[in-house]
Amino acid sequence: MRFSCGWVLGLALLGMPMLSGAAQIDVRESFDTGEGKWGGAFTTAAETVEFDALWNEDEEALWDGFDGPDWVDFFLFADELSSNSVFVGDYVAAGVDWIVFDCLFFGTDSIMEFSTYIITESGRWFEYAWETPTSGLWGSYLTPMSGEFWYRWDSVREEWVQESPTTADWRSVAEVGISVRTIETPNSWSVYLDDFYLAGAFPAPKAEAGFVEHFDRSYSLWLEDRLSNTSGEEWDALWDYWTGALYCELFEGEPDVIWLFADAFSSFAQLVGDYVAAGVDRVEFEFAADNPGALDFLGLYIITESGRQFEYSLDIPEDEDWYVYSVPLIGGGWFRWDDDDSEWVEETPLISDWREVAEIGIVADSNGQAGGFYVDAFGLIGDGVPPVQPTVTHFEPVGSNQVHLEWTGTGQVVIEHSSSLTAPNWQVVVGPISGNVAELALPANAGFFRVQAATTALTSKQP
Repeated sequence: MRFSCGWVLGLALLGMPMLSGAAQIDVRESFDTGEGKWGGAFTTAAETVEFDALWNEDEEALWDGFDGPDWVDFFLFADELSSNSVFVGDYVAAGVDWIVFDCLFFGTDSIMEFSTYIITESGRWFEYAWETPTSGLWGSYLTPMSGEFWYRWDSVREEWVQESPTTADWRSVAEVGISVRTIETPNSWSVYLDDFYLAGAFPAPKAEAGFVEHFDRSYSLWLEDRLSNTSGEEWDALWDYWTGALYCELFEGEPDVIWLFADAFSSFAQLVGDYVAAGVDRVEFEFAADNPGALDFLGLYIITESGRQFEYSLDIPEDEDWYVYSVPLIGGGWFRWDDDDSEWVEETPLISDWREVAEIGIVADSNGQAGGFYVDAFGLIGDGVPPVQPTVTHFEPVGSNQVHLEWTGTGQVVIEHSSSLTAPNWQVVVGPISGNVAELALPANAGFFRVQAATTALTSKQP
């Protein structure tokens, strides 16, 4: 819900001549020099003040904060005099699809609203509303060009109306930044802004063996889904200010199912896509829980482009130490969600599933105890060399209900069966196995067999 701010002053338009901005994608403002020249402004019930924004040398992030008896509208922004004008101008001509930045708050109990905002050259004001984050956690925020969370300030009705900027608006951006509104009587609070940039279309998913996400305040863009007994919510996942690890808070009272995950927008899509072509053998990550007793389940999960969902069950830590989990792509321990029967069935993902990973992450069930857990060093492990697929050299019936198979190649394989080739539903019937020969029973329904290279299976947990 939006609240009337009671004023519609375009900060970039205060007695300043309009210059021609030249918006550019992928130019990152990290606030590590004095060249940013970003603006800051705040409005209280009594006054409006505009000033040069400051940045903290240790954090290399733009920051400021206030406390006082009255509410505050606070802005950190770039205009035609900031950062060589690369953040204003014609976003359409520049090919901008997203406004991206990292943000950190302290004292969020004093913050009522937090938004990305733009002001156009004609004075139209838009804001994109975000959930107020948890204090002390960094988050990457990915603002789209349209959507249900965009609002426009209606100066005639003096209220916010749900409306996305038009193409004409995006062709004339005069000011862009973040907006923070406090409660009526705020306590001390502060906000840090870092790595602000305009992004074009994100690359197609391309899984990369050897890529590890360290959650170091750049490129993360992970998401968190939370399902409780009453509702489901999704927001940007946050990482801890002190450790640099991804953090998930467990709330006291109501049990939750929590997913922390990467998708096509996360880590520049290096964690999703074709794992087989990328030569990925396993997924590894580091994990720690400050109250392991608050967890009833812990697992790794994937969702494929075709919607198949798999989970790999992991041991819950016994203490608060950090643990390294290593999950093989093929082998025991995997379960698939069966939509028809609404239950989990023990089944390893197929090679075809690993060719189309659309989402991957951690899933945890909490039991209503307070606590939290950390995830770090989440990566895809392998030699980067796609497996050479074996070639079937001999297929022969044995008796009335068995077949004899021979194939070329080395390494472990799985033998799969599908009842159709036009709408394939490949299922592993044997494997992973070593060698080049196998005899197997014919399934009840007719169909087709194939032999596929398997991946390396390692332990599920290492201390």
